[in-house]
Amino acid sequence: GQRFWDIRRWNQAISEFSVAPQGWNVGGETVEEFYQVRTLELAPYSLKDVLWPISQTNVSVNNNLVQNPGW
Repeated sequence: GQRFWDIRRWNQAISEFSVAPQGWNVGGETVEEFYQVRTLELAPYSLKDVLWPISQTNVSVNNNLVQNPGW
């Protein structure tokens, strides 16, 4: 259950999460249909998702802080 956080920590999130996941066809009625590999929908993942926003309160208190890109 730590893969998501490991990928983020290793700075590989954009390359890893920009690939559409593949899996078996769980809606298949027969064995042949079930074991067909299908590509699932890709959720967009960008730099905005890697760098989360800094609280506006913190930015207001410390003028040296700059909000992360996309926020």
